[in-house]
Amino acid sequence: MADDTTDVPAPTAPAPASRSLGFVSTTALVVANMVGTGIFTTSVFLLADLKSPWQVLGVSLVGGVLAALGALSYGATAGPRVCARMAEDRYLPACLTARNAPPVNAILLQSVLALTLLWSSTFDLLLTYIGFTLGLSAAATVVGLIRVRLREGSQFRVPGWPCLGRSWSQRWR
Repeated sequence: MADDTTDVPAPTAPAPASRSLGFVSTTALVVANMVGTGIFTTSVFLLADLKSPWQVLGVSLVGGVLAALGALSYGATAGPRVCARMAEDRYLPACLTARNAPPVNAILLQSVLALTLLWSSTFDLLLTYIGFTLGLSAAATVVGLIRVRLREGSQFRVPGWPCLGRSWSQRWR
């Protein structure tokens, strides 16, 4: 009888599975939860009122289109108008002002800035920039509100004052 022993490697334990969610997975999870919740809860109520799945689909599509158009309209007009108003108040260059006309220069500036950020960075870095500027905007708004309230006194009424100002400042301690 011949000896058939061969070198067989010892079994190894499998590598532990990664338990972290990446950016794409997390985003997909949030979108799925929001869309899923909206579709499954709203559709039931719509179907009870409309009685036809095709009508529910039509109403949902029209609502989605209107929401997207509203968001695009707001995004395209709010930013440049804020820049134009700041230019009128002399916080930005006067070339951005627009009296009785659309703020064309401010729209061009916003477009150039947005495209520069979009083309010059990764998506994660872009989100970081946006988050940072939104945080600065919120801080500037709250600080400005507190300054005006302290300067004007009780003449300048602010709903929730002073609780809202204190709660915001406590958050950043």
